[in-house]
Amino acid sequence: MILYPPAAFDANEWFIIAASVCIWCVWLALPRRFTGFTLVTIWLLNVFLAQTTDFIIGKPPYDLYKVNDYNEYEWFDLLLYLFTYPPAGFMLLYGYDRFRFRDGKLVLYLLACAIITTLLEKMSVYFRVFTYNNWSLAYSFPTYVLVYALNIALLRLIWRYHPSQGRRHRITKRRAASK
Repeated sequence: MILYPPAAFDANEWFIIAASVCIWCVWLALPRRFTGFTLVTIWLLNVFLAQTTDFIIGKPPYDLYKVNDYNEYEWFDLLLYLFTYPPAGFMLLYGYDRFRFRDGKLVLYLLACAIITTLLEKMSVYFRVFTYNNWSLAYSFPTYVLVYALNIALLRLIWRYHPSQGRRHRITKRRAASK
């Protein structure tokens, strides 16, 4: 796999840098809620989903959109996949864990997060991070709902099969320590 440099260091590269710095500042300011195991697992899921989706539908034969300057894998694609997308998933899960959304409120939370992410994608289209061929921003919204639902499903699986990784374990330990 060859990583290509950008054709020109212009608006899309600056947008990716700014978005990455902003999302990391917010993420690092939040209190830690997840173990290293959980973070790595969620990180890998989001990198896998982003790269797989972009490689399947963003390249020929489908070629629905282009990421950055080329239809090839470039340095700033890697920055997007590794350092911009995963923290967005973490923040969604942070809110889910912190506020313990259930049923209808969980659906509204997923929809709200997908709307915010779709609006951020609209900004990235303006800065030419994405160039649509046969894709529409309207397709992105349900995609984000699905991706965020998968993130929550994975977090629940981690809590179920590795109780030491979840909030239930932390709460139980605190109660036992206070007695």
